[in-house]
Amino acid sequence: MINELCSRIWDRQEFHLDKKLLIHEGIKRSIRVESPNTCLEILPRLLQCATHFSLSDNLEHRKAAYEIAVSAWKICTTSISKDEISINQIGQAIALILTRLGNFPTESFLKKQLTEDLANDLTASLWLEQEFHREENTVEVADNNYLVLTDFQLKLWRALNNYQVVVVNAPTSAGKSFALQNFLSSIFAQGKIKRAVYLVPTRALISQVQETMGILTRHHLKLDIQLSEVPFDPAPEDKVLFILTQERLQILLDRTTHNIEFIVVDEAQNITDTSRGIILQSVIERVREINPTAKILFGSPFTQNPEIFANTFGIPENHVKIINTEESPVAQNLIHINIDKYKPQYARIFTIDNDYYTQDQLSIINFGTDLVKEEQTLAHVSYSLGGNALNIIYGSEPVKCEKIAGMISDIISNDHDLKTPDPDLIEFSKFTKQHIHREFSLSGFIEKGVAYHYGNLPAFLRKGLERLFSEGKVSFIVCTSTLLQGVNLPAQIFF
Repeated sequence: MINELCSRIWDRQEFHLDKKLLIHEGIKRSIRVESPNTCLEILPRLLQCATHFSLSDNLEHRKAAYEIAVSAWKICTTSISKDEISINQIGQAIALILTRLGNFPTESFLKKQLTEDLANDLTASLWLEQEFHREENTVEVADNNYLVLTDFQLKLWRALNNYQVVVVNAPTSAGKSFALQNFLSSIFAQGKIKRAVYLVPTRALISQVQETMGILTRHHLKLDIQLSEVPFDPAPEDKVLFILTQERLQILLDRTTHNIEFIVVDEAQNITDTSRGIILQSVIERVREINPTAKILFGSPFTQNPEIFANTFGIPENHVKIINTEESPVAQNLIHINIDKYKPQYARIFTIDNDYYTQDQLSIINFGTDLVKEEQTLAHVSYSLGGNALNIIYGSEPVKCEKIAGMISDIISNDHDLKTPDPDLIEFSKFTKQHIHREFSLSGFIEKGVAYHYGNLPAFLRKGLERLFSEGKVSFIVCTSTLLQGVNLPAQIFF
């Protein structure tokens, strides 16, 4: 019945026109483009449509529900006054949509942003619906430590409990790493395993996984687990999670006498690579030869034939669970910026639809200066459109990264609303002057919340910049592909 209702709404052209208008309005707020409140009239009925779509089995319907909820939230938190529309009522509708979608992380974030109690005006039936879904998605990670998962993460958690081999075929943003890392912590805490290996393709990801697991296991859950990026043979009683590349696992298997009980193969699609793929396949085969009951998780994004992983290693079908999803708990908006070649101080902003072809003009912006060079354009566009967010700007080589970062720093210096530097940024700036060079260019940029990042920087410096960026203290980070390929950070990205 609900799917039939959703299909009838979906078939109406008026709905798609209203939805596009709302999403475009939300994008404008994200990139600081001023716009009148043109969506107040259509907002209530779009939110009502989204509450129905959030119960649908259709992926397009569920995606539309999420896009409507996020766009409505952007609009109501930027410029709508409480005299025009009740933020609390909007918040209740958005919270209901998100809980029906099983997107509890976003719903919890929403609640933290509001001072009103979203449950106050809910009917008893809707409140019970929300709480029942939340309870169903709650798992115990360790003693008295509970976690509310998305629907997809719950499916993954249950599969890891019930199957020897799990293949996850999902986009990077689906949240599989978060669920997996908590599951690993859980089975260590319960004493189910003592040895596990988390396989990643790059050294950058070794550092990120090690840091994330360290915060989770040692600081949050207070677990006694060794996290090692170095292959060694541990004592029999030690609990160890090795975070390695396939080459390092090869060394570990030559040194250790203990069974590996759980192995995570992140970016498992790399098994098709010519040289490193052969090593990856051989180390997994060796793990299974030593311990045929070892649990394995293969994680990959959008593999067309995920059953290939089980077939490659001759694993029986009844031992394998394949989890496919294209649904993501985050929204992505693509925009195209076209500089006017006759009036280069002006730029037209276009949206790019899912087909990467259809474009609608959002706005025309006057940057106040001619944008004629690539570095200059990236600096001005990223500052103008990304001043209220975290931003990653791509520079094809280290020299360009430093140049663009310097330009953004200069633009910030000329801004009359320049903020007082964060104490952590001042301390980091002093540290780089003392330990690298007193005239190191990054030292001056960092105090303004600007940094550059590339492979030749010292590892301790890169990790410090990543930490400051993830904490929101560095707002602009200009990088080569080393950061884009290796580390997961929420941000607006400029190319």
